[in-house]
Amino acid sequence: MRFTRNHSLWLTILAFVTMCSPSFAQSGGSLLSDFYTQMPTIYTRGVVYSSSQLTFAGSAPTTATTTVVAWTWAFNGQAVPAGTIVQLCNVASGQQLCLDVSSTPHGTTTLFQGDSLSGGAQYVVRMKVPGSGSTGGIYPSNTDQVIVNYLDN
Repeated sequence: MRFTRNHSLWLTILAFVTMCSPSFAQSGGSLLSDFYTQMPTIYTRGVVYSSSQLTFAGSAPTTATTTVVAWTWAFNGQAVPAGTIVQLCNVASGQQLCLDVSSTPHGTTTLFQGDSLSGGAQYVVRMKVPGSGSTGGIYPSNTDQVIVNYLDN
């Protein structure tokens, strides 16, 4: 568990350092979502489970655009079942783009760079455990997070 918390801390530090670098002289900020309360428990193999639209603390200016998105995900006290698919998706109108983060439980991406935040940050996380039958209940970790860094243009 400590290993996961350290990664969460490092993602937060990375987001702060990124926003304080000279290349980010424009005003900007970060939005944080602790999405574990928004992710359902996975009970059935072969079914795609999706979070509700992630709720972020605070809001970005309507003129802001995404720069870097960071994430961390895990299952609470359980190993990730082989072949599990995890996607981070921007579901804002006209953007509809998903990133497969299955093999990267902690990371950052610029894939969503330039995406407008005029309607707010609109992301979901999707998970699917392969196969059929019951999983016995796989619970999201309480350290699951998405951080959206942005610039106000």
